[in-house]
Amino acid sequence: MGITQLIDPFYRDLDSKTFRRNFENGQIAWVPTAFTPDIPRIMEVQRLDPSDHFAAKFELKQMTDQHFRKRDKLPIKLLNLGETEELFVTQCKLRPAIVLLPSGVLFEDLSKRLRQMGKGQFEKEVLGVIPYTAFRRKTPTRASPK
Repeated sequence: MGITQLIDPFYRDLDSKTFRRNFENGQIAWVPTAFTPDIPRIMEVQRLDPSDHFAAKFELKQMTDQHFRKRDKLPIKLLNLGETEELFVTQCKLRPAIVLLPSGVLFEDLSKRLRQMGKGQFEKEVLGVIPYTAFRRKTPTRASPK
């Protein structure tokens, strides 16, 4: 099944003022695409000074079974890491991708209850992307796919 069968109409004009903010199903956008190494890297961060909430020192390490566990760490103001959260380090490149918007179901009563509980972050709009790497140039270069 091709993408044009999933998204109809596939080709249409987008609003030139809002297409960078309001994504459409099937829109092609440049997105950061991660290249994850075989053994992921974790950035271990600590406060530089116990009395300073902003200054930090860090060390890059390969992920082990000791990561993502509850440890005694002083919080760093700008990171907001939870007790069992780590900073994952990866390389990224901007690549074109096809945007897929979920056709979600809205539950107004659930939405209202989440906001009352202070859990509005669970209502964030989520979208999926499919990296598209099959571009070819008219005049091939040494790095172009054949």
